[in-house]
Amino acid sequence: MGRKILPLFLVITMIFSLVGFNAVSHAAVLTDFAGGLGTEENPWQIATAVQLNNVRYYLGREHHDKHFILTEDINLNVYPFNDGKGWEPIGDWWSWDNHAFQGSLDGAGHTISGLYINMPVPTSWEETEYYAVGLFGATQNATIKNIYLTDVNVTGYDLAGGLVGDAELSVFSDIHVTGSVIGNSAVGGIAGFTYRSYIVFSSFNGSVNAVNDLGGLVGYFNDSSIRYSLSKGIVNGNMDVGGLVGFSSKSSISESHSESLVTGTEYAVEVGGLVGYNYNKSTISKSYATGAVSGYDHVGGLVGENAGYSKITDSYAWGAVSIDGVDDPTEILTVGGLVGYNNDNSTVQNCYALGNVSGTGLYHGGLVGENEITSPILSSYSLGPDNGFGTVVTDAEMQIQGTFVDWDFTNTWVLDEGYPYLLPSGVSEIISLEDFTPIVVLFGTPLSNFSLPLTVFATLDDTTIVPLQVTWDGGTPIYDGNTKGNYLFTGTLAAVEGIVNISGLAASITVTVSDPPKEIISVETQTDIIVPNGTVYSQINFPTTVVVTLDDYSITSLEVVWDFGIPDYNGNITGTYVFKGTLVTGNQIVNTNEIYASVKVIVEAPADSPPVVTDHPEDISVKAGESATFYVGYTAKPEPVFQWQYSKNGGKKWINI
Repeated sequence: MGRKILPLFLVITMIFSLVGFNAVSHAAVLTDFAGGLGTEENPWQIATAVQLNNVRYYLGREHHDKHFILTEDINLNVYPFNDGKGWEPIGDWWSWDNHAFQGSLDGAGHTISGLYINMPVPTSWEETEYYAVGLFGATQNATIKNIYLTDVNVTGYDLAGGLVGDAELSVFSDIHVTGSVIGNSAVGGIAGFTYRSYIVFSSFNGSVNAVNDLGGLVGYFNDSSIRYSLSKGIVNGNMDVGGLVGFSSKSSISESHSESLVTGTEYAVEVGGLVGYNYNKSTISKSYATGAVSGYDHVGGLVGENAGYSKITDSYAWGAVSIDGVDDPTEILTVGGLVGYNNDNSTVQNCYALGNVSGTGLYHGGLVGENEITSPILSSYSLGPDNGFGTVVTDAEMQIQGTFVDWDFTNTWVLDEGYPYLLPSGVSEIISLEDFTPIVVLFGTPLSNFSLPLTVFATLDDTTIVPLQVTWDGGTPIYDGNTKGNYLFTGTLAAVEGIVNISGLAASITVTVSDPPKEIISVETQTDIIVPNGTVYSQINFPTTVVVTLDDYSITSLEVVWDFGIPDYNGNITGTYVFKGTLVTGNQIVNTNEIYASVKVIVEAPADSPPVVTDHPEDISVKAGESATFYVGYTAKPEPVFQWQYSKNGGKKWINI
């Protein structure tokens, strides 16, 4: 199935409301918070709804080093936060560097209750500032942890979540949300949309309702990871509907599960107990779904559609799966106990399904409804019906370890009584960090004028990739922008629950200060330009570059911008005009002495005009017996004849030569 583009509004305006506005610069005052300094060691303390609202004054990269902590439970079901449109989300996505939340918030196990947002379909461009809605509208390079959000009542349009509407490069740990989230597209119990973000030890219990790309935890899951997380409740939508994630692209889900009832509206497609559409090299491992699933096409107990070189391993589904509202058994519809449609070189391995599969349609099976020949199904089992995809076994055989060929019953699976279940793996170890591209800066650049990455991507021992915040040292040697050379910066990784760094890996990046700029010491003399009488300025063929000599005696060509001449150029007046050219130096060449290029433009006299002297020497005195040479510039057609004179008595009497 083709992939649609997530619909987005272009946010171009911002309204100030009763509850504040998304400012990007604000000096902290004593009344903003209950205490603290905003540092990692002494974060600003939040004890009231008003103080939580004040977080919006510390957004963007300017405040990426600001830290906050809850010291009390907070009730947001109070005026003005429960009035009108309700809570204004903290941060927005249309200018990440200036308007997204980039700091850290530690809930310290406290509860934020009564979050109310009522922003359905925007009725004007002015309202699109709320486009991404949740407690936070948008986060980037942020860490939020140890928070309980209870009884959320969030209604948005696109990008709606209980905690955050749009998350980029962010880490969410130990986040637990209950309540209701409603929207149109990219809607989730915790996050509406994520990009290169990580969710761990988190849960949602409630209802999620939207049109497409909706899930119990995340609606649109892009290049991100979920571990040790779960969802419960009801998820209802029309396309890409999942108990945990609606649409997953280039992402990983491991050791997570959904108990949600997942239902599709009329003609709903890509509906799954865990993921609606698992796409673009996405992986699901050691995960399961137990809730019932119903839809129209591409319906599966675990995944609605598995496509684009994606992979499902060591996972299972227990819930009943059905196609609703279809009476024609010849209609091309797919439903499976584990996966509705497995295609495009995607894999199912070491999985099983128990749920009853029902409904009419051409393709339905106990494990996979329809499977392309290029998509392998390996060592995977179901109770039927048997359509040739996967191995069908009896209920008794499903409870015998010997049934499951090549399964790891030491590290991954356990089968003591009943059906196989998954072993918890505990913590994960960082095995490698991404390599950063070196940064090159100009000589004289201070440290404050360039940015080091705020996040490093770490690969864990199960191949999961997660973003971790990083704190950089001052460089080795200590950075000095006025000394050329290489400076190695080392970064300390932020701690995240469930991840250990046994090897003590640290991020690193090299910053190179380039050579000092070279000084111009001279400019090559330009050949005179002779033009016919009547030539306008734009017709003069000025040189576009000139050759200059630098202080290391190397030569190079520079662009030049010419003025309008001295005297002011007039192509109808015969004579010589001197033009001055300003040199365009760029970053690596300087012109401290303000050296200019120069060129003469000589306007010829009209045809049959009297001679006009345009350049002649000053009077010259010579001693007896010596000689002198004289040059004269002129314009005339035909060529004139000049009469030279000399004087022996200081100009009292002139004699023709």
